[in-house]
Amino acid sequence: MTKPNFVLKRTKAIFSDESNRDIQNKIYLDYINKRDKEISKSCYCGHTVECDCGNPSFEEFKNNLLNNNINERSLFE
Repeated sequence: MTKPNFVLKRTKAIFSDESNRDIQNKIYLDYINKRDKEISKSCYCGHTVECDCGNPSFEEFKNNLLNNNINERSLFE
């Protein structure tokens, strides 16, 4: 078990550095795959708790991650 918010903090650090593009793409695709399997989708846009928005683009994902609209539970379970 990891410390609370460890995954989120590490993911934000990865997305803050443009040299990590390959790792960023993997994290993004893992997020999309996880989200596609959810029945009740967690919101990435910050408008609500549960979301009926389509999947975010890479840039939408990155911006919302860095702006705290994506929580650790959405990234990892």
